[in-house]
Amino acid sequence: MVIANLQRNATNAQKVIQETVRRLSENPPQSDAHSALKYAILTQLDQVPAATKEKLGLLLQKYP
Repeated sequence: MVIANLQRNATNAQKVIQETVRRLSENPPQSDAHSALKYAILTQLDQVPAATKEKLGLLLQKYP
């Protein structure tokens, strides 16, 4: 019974996180931090190894 409760809690937590991310992506809060990498990336992205781009994909996707 305890394990079943832990599993349900984990499932519910995942759903809460997914819904929160979905809502934030629909209406992201405005912040200067959202473009902090714009001038911090010094290497041309076409020179970055594919494995690194894949690893950092979520962070780099808005910087073509």
